[in-house]
Amino acid sequence: MSESWLGLQNSDEALLARSASDCLWTRVQQIRAIQLTVIVLFPASLAVIAQWYPSAASLASLIGFATTIFDAACLVPQAKRYREEAAHAQRLVDDVALSLPRPGCRRPADIDPTDLRVLALKQSRARIDRNRDWYTAALGRLPLSVGRIACMREASAWDENLRSRWATSVLASAYIIGVIFTLVSWYEHLTLESFLLRVLFPLTPLYVWAIREYQSQRAAGNTIGILRRDLRDVWEKGVLGALDDQSLFAYALEYNAALFDYRRSTFPVPDVMYRMLRYFQARAAGETADDFLHQYDSTHRHTGDRPASLFRTISELSDIP
Repeated sequence: MSESWLGLQNSDEALLARSASDCLWTRVQQIRAIQLTVIVLFPASLAVIAQWYPSAASLASLIGFATTIFDAACLVPQAKRYREEAAHAQRLVDDVALSLPRPGCRRPADIDPTDLRVLALKQSRARIDRNRDWYTAALGRLPLSVGRIACMREASAWDENLRSRWATSVLASAYIIGVIFTLVSWYEHLTLESFLLRVLFPLTPLYVWAIREYQSQRAAGNTIGILRRDLRDVWEKGVLGALDDQSLFAYALEYNAALFDYRRSTFPVPDVMYRMLRYFQARAAGETADDFLHQYDSTHRHTGDRPASLFRTISELSDIP
């Protein structure tokens, strides 16, 4: 059996870029883990200590202020740099895997090929198995024009729900922590000054992070949701024949750029949530790929070689949810 067009995703160039991208995303996740420890767990622990030892309240407030500055000045900028580099490396993977053209001149934020190799060598050995078949290999059975759209749909299939769950978890956790400390303060009849020193100031970095995280993840979830719906519409029109190969190619370029901007401007959810849902993610991706193949095969089995004008009529009249 001859190799499909999607076999390029396992070429040396694509695997090198995928290794570098995974290494950079791992660094982003490491910084995210530091944030969860230093900006969330540590201030919450200080606030608890301040309840038992009021004399430590001033120190807890000072540390809360310092960690807020440390996060904004050091952790966030470094994570953004790694995130943008990871997005550029991943875009190279997509360009190769989906046979999309690359700019003739080097873009300012592109990673130097030498740095790409160095980063690839630093990828964790335990994660190398993730490099191959970034897209489900069976999608290579589709024609290239609609196959590109199917791969992009698969890449964004579960991100919206994941981000929504994480954002809800962050907001709920911050709310519960606030309620607990408020009730304790009320029970102990704290004055406003004591409440500020023993509760509010130590927990400031936690709430700054939680608000920023919730807003960012909700916005990212909404963005990928809109992109998914647009990709679905283009896929359905492409399968029905309402769009020719040239139009599908133009859409693929547009949505590939949109996915790049999305990855470049959005922090991933913590790795622990990816690990928790990885099994379900793999199953969902496989079922999604099977659905795409079934939909394409069913449509063409029933329509045969009917004219493209008829496909356009079917597309205009149908309202697929």
